[in-house]
Amino acid sequence: MKTIGLICEGVSEINIMTRIVSKYLEDDVIIHPIEPETKTENGFLVQSGYGGWQQVLNHCNDEKVEEILEYNDYLVVQIDTDACIEAGYDVNPLDANNVTKTPEVLYEDVKARLLTNISQAVQEKYSGRIIFAICMNEIECWLLPLYYSNANRCKTNNCIYALIRRW
Repeated sequence: MKTIGLICEGVSEINIMTRIVSKYLEDDVIIHPIEPETKTENGFLVQSGYGGWQQVLNHCNDEKVEEILEYNDYLVVQIDTDACIEAGYDVNPLDANNVTKTPEVLYEDVKARLLTNISQAVQEKYSGRIIFAICMNEIECWLLPLYYSNANRCKTNNCIYALIRRW
């Protein structure tokens, strides 16, 4: 049985990542959400602490990564790219020619940003045990085409609210 610690931006991301990882690994996994703090209310997982990309970056440090990997086989770090240009995140989604970077290039840039908080020694010690789930725009956006046939299917921001209105 594999154990996986999750650092995500919010509770909706925890729910989506848990579903994806569980489906991929079938029943051979136990998932431990680490960030944001959550609790169960009326049978639903709800966020009880702060979340967002700032908290993801705060949890990507030597002490927290080592603590999580002491008790888990893997760590999955989920972060969206919709706010990557904001101060503190500091990843420009545009290249030197002011053209939007390809998803592959943006993924590598965001991964490199996350790794700046983790020492080389810790990266080497846990090589292959830290997995980055870097979502282009917002994680919820990929669901929109399943529910909409109008312009909402192409939204790249505030997608969770479009999904909530649909449900």
